[in-house]
Amino acid sequence: MINPAFHSMLLHLLMGTMFIFSLSVAAKIYLRKRNPALGESLKKEMDFVMLLSVSSGFIFLVLTIISGFIIMPMMAMLNSGIIKNKITISFVMLVFTAAFIVIRYLYRESILENRPLYIFTALLGVLAFVCGIVASSIGGELTNRSSGFENIVKLLPVNTRWTFYLPLSVLFVIVLLGAVSIFIGYRYKRES
Repeated sequence: MINPAFHSMLLHLLMGTMFIFSLSVAAKIYLRKRNPALGESLKKEMDFVMLLSVSSGFIFLVLTIISGFIIMPMMAMLNSGIIKNKITISFVMLVFTAAFIVIRYLYRESILENRPLYIFTALLGVLAFVCGIVASSIGGELTNRSSGFENIVKLLPVNTRWTFYLPLSVLFVIVLLGAVSIFIGYRYKRES
């Protein structure tokens, strides 16, 4: 049996790495607007930080999911809509993070020159971070503690607490991002 504190520790490491990713995206946008010369000179370094943070976040995410399955009784997972929401959101985060890493691996350095693709992968990473915020918030609710993300979750159009339901708009975004990711992988395979 795993101590639930271990799951919490892994989750904090995951959210920390995803927060670093989001900060590097925000810094890149800020520098591009305010100081383009500095932004251009730091492009590769900031890109490395983004890739490193999401890649290490992916490892923490897999470990967090595994530890979550170990500490939660199976019957509770099957009978609770809230826990099903947490599992679903966690797997959506896993898919977004994996798509980010695969696209970055396929395109390597050339992604820095392809602005729409670069923006798309940054969007995947930020959406993975948002999924992590929602899943963390649900976890806080399950343990009768605040996750610290409650105010952010209230801004989202997703009711994660009481029903096993994602609005059609959210499902549309997930399907669209998946389709674009598949298209990008197919296009890369055709070009190489």
